[in-house]
Amino acid sequence: MTSWKILHRNCCLRFVHSCVGRPAGSLSVRKDKFSTLATDVKEEEYDWDPKSQDVSKQESPDARNEHKASHLEAIQHQLLSEALKFVPNYGWSARSFTEAARSLSVSPSLMSSFSKSEDAALVLFFLKLRMVDLENFLIGLRSKHMSEFGRIKINLFVFEACKEMLSYVIPYLEHWPDALSILAELSNALDTFEHHKEMVDLIWHYAGDKSLDYNWYSKRILLSAVINSSQLHLIQDKSDNFEDTWRFLEERLKDVASIGMGIGQLRNAVSTLGDVAEAAVETGRNLIGLPNTSR
Repeated sequence: MTSWKILHRNCCLRFVHSCVGRPAGSLSVRKDKFSTLATDVKEEEYDWDPKSQDVSKQESPDARNEHKASHLEAIQHQLLSEALKFVPNYGWSARSFTEAARSLSVSPSLMSSFSKSEDAALVLFFLKLRMVDLENFLIGLRSKHMSEFGRIKINLFVFEACKEMLSYVIPYLEHWPDALSILAELSNALDTFEHHKEMVDLIWHYAGDKSLDYNWYSKRILLSAVINSSQLHLIQDKSDNFEDTWRFLEERLKDVASIGMGIGQLRNAVSTLGDVAEAAVETGRNLIGLPNTSR
């Protein structure tokens, strides 16, 4: 073999040796090792693990917006819950939110993120929470009646349910006329209606009401009127443990609990409760400083 060929062969061997990292005994060994190295490099270079990627960078705009909205809703819920603690002292006002924001170490500017004014947002949030409490109470009350009486005693059941609902107001009684004024505003009328509808539906549902005729509507209309008049009575009640209000509630419910009556009797009951409701509305207007419309 000529000298230049020997030199060329040695150079190639040194090159391959430097690539594979070990002395080479033959060309075939060097070829296999070089191929293995190339394969390893290729796999390492292009191996992709989805779990190791930043998912947030791959989210669609809609998904990111949904995540932001969910985060904002959670903060709003926390702020509203904290603000309720200050209502007995500061009412349904921005002051309650300011104190809540300070307590949570968040910016008071969060108040501007609500779709309604801060006072309406706080009152409606309170009602929403109480609906959850009411349903839990009704579930337990139903079980209690079935256990003790073997059936639902409708008159007693409805009375206990209404009393429970009214008792939720007691810690905020001083500022409840303001809450009624807020709920009476035109911008909140639909929310107020939905609240009353859900409340009376829950009570009659767990009481076992299965009426399908006009009684279905009449029971709900009359019960809503009784609850409204009773809460206005509660605001003015100075008796021990609000006993006057519970007696008032019990008397008014006698006109509602046995609506299996004919249409003529129903009209009489509606008329009687209408007089009570009208008087209660005027009382409520006086409490919140509105003029008496009966004059």
